[in-house]
Amino acid sequence: MHLLKVRPDKVAEHWEFFAQAILASLPPGVTKVKGLRVSLLMQILAGRMQVWLAVRNLKYPPQSFCAVTTTIITDAITQAKTLVLFSAYSWDVVTQQDWEEGFRELKKYAVSENCTGISFYTQQPALCNIAKKFGFLTTYLFGVLEISPSGEEE
Repeated sequence: MHLLKVRPDKVAEHWEFFAQAILASLPPGVTKVKGLRVSLLMQILAGRMQVWLAVRNLKYPPQSFCAVTTTIITDAITQAKTLVLFSAYSWDVVTQQDWEEGFRELKKYAVSENCTGISFYTQQPALCNIAKKFGFLTTYLFGVLEISPSGEEE
């Protein structure tokens, strides 16, 4: 498996497809944010978010089976850079080998961007098990409390 980084102008050209893939893989509360689709596209066009297509071979035309988005965040306190796997959406089977190869490629990208870590959020135990093989700490609990913008209970 290979990850091909999609140029921002090509993402914009096929935005309907990429927007659906990104939104389908986000947690429910995130998708309620007003203007999310526009914000995502703006971040991609500005280079603050990367879009990748996973392919199993590089023969032309490559057949993709998964779209992944990443972003690099810098901690305000420590200034440490982390590559965040923001979303992953597949329209075909993603094997354990695919995930392992994908993690390897993303690690190379993170190193090239001077990141000190990679993080992701998932509810899939199988993905956590694969991540453990790469040394990910998967024992942390990430809690989210959804609130309305007005602060009132929904």
